[in-house]
Amino acid sequence: MMYTDTVNDAIMQIADALRENIRVSDEKQKNNIENCYKELQIIEEISSSIQPNTNDVFSVFSEAENDLLNSIVFSCQGFYRNAFMCLRSSLELMFSFIYYYDRNYEYVLWKSDCINTQWCTVTDREKGVYNKEFYKIIWQREINLSEFSKKVTDAYHKCSQSVHGKYGYMQTVTYSSVKYDDESFERFV
Repeated sequence: MMYTDTVNDAIMQIADALRENIRVSDEKQKNNIENCYKELQIIEEISSSIQPNTNDVFSVFSEAENDLLNSIVFSCQGFYRNAFMCLRSSLELMFSFIYYYDRNYEYVLWKSDCINTQWCTVTDREKGVYNKEFYKIIWQREINLSEFSKKVTDAYHKCSQSVHGKYGYMQTVTYSSVKYDDESFERFV
């Protein structure tokens, strides 16, 4: 970013760069962007088919959808680190939704800020969302979660690198400005 005389000038320069990044993203990554949006729509369809329960845990799911949409938007703008941060938040909230759906007491404690959600608790293979018996009851068949859980774990780790500011994942280390980059967009998708 170039230095300017006023904050407004700087903001306008950034806005112009973001518009250009979105244009280039759309030009070069149209199929990937459309696939991301289709996946978001599938998630929305899934949420509409889940029976509401007595607590308001669906607000967690809505926030997860919003974070997922924000991650797509950030990626198109060239804010790749922010895109990974929102993607991690979306993963955490989606899995928290599943975890708290049938755990109203824990949900109330979490909502009241009496406990923190721990990723290792939510994804625990015995008591968390990776419990095979949970899905066997829901889908009435045996489910192999190992490939799915590995993909989620890998995605979560990649996102965490950005969240925790690992050197190779910092925006300013890899770019001197907010700019579209094929490799970074592909890594995000």
